[in-house]
Amino acid sequence: MPTYDVDIPFGRWATQEQRAACVSDVVGRISGMAIASRLSPQGATGFTVDDIQEFPNDGLRYELIDGMLIVNPPPTKLHQLALTRLYALLIAGAPPGIEVFPAPTAWRPDADENWYEPDLIVTPTPTPEVLATPGVNYFDVPPMLVVEILSPSTRTYDVTAKYSAYDRGGAAAYWIVDPAVGAPTVDVFERTESGGSLTSVGHAEGEERLEISVPWPVTVVPADLVR
Repeated sequence: MPTYDVDIPFGRWATQEQRAACVSDVVGRISGMAIASRLSPQGATGFTVDDIQEFPNDGLRYELIDGMLIVNPPPTKLHQLALTRLYALLIAGAPPGIEVFPAPTAWRPDADENWYEPDLIVTPTPTPEVLATPGVNYFDVPPMLVVEILSPSTRTYDVTAKYSAYDRGGAAAYWIVDPAVGAPTVDVFERTESGGSLTSVGHAEGEERLEISVPWPVTVVPADLVR
């Protein structure tokens, strides 16, 4: 998947309007591709969560990984089929006090330079006060599970940069679902030791049954997610 590094000729002192206009220009010129945008001069930290909050609600997914802006187009129908199947499977078995949120639901693991929008995120049920807090449209605690469903525009980041980001952010488990027609797969990563890194604990293809215990016992058959 091609990725574009775009040098933007201003640093952190740029106004919100300048940054938003620049992103709109980049998206317009490289439509439908994943975009990695970095600010110049060299050493500037790049985009922030404040920038994300200013971007338009235009159907694109905007995420930050260490200040690098990732922009992706709306997902494919196959992606959405797998998403709805997996959401239904998880929500059916979720114990009391646990919620499953589909995208777009954001996870903000730190103050400024990281903003993730997994396809699914599992967290303890938020309190009514948290749900009612104006302007707080994200979770800031490590989730029990994050799930990414691969698309042509997200595949590289989901299996590399986002894997590392979710590991550093403290996610307890990470599932990667590839809904490829004829060869769907599910890969499961968990923290097998307290304070350890996400480690591969399971893989299934096609009609294989994958028994998963985190965040609660569930059986996943990859082929069931795309039919």
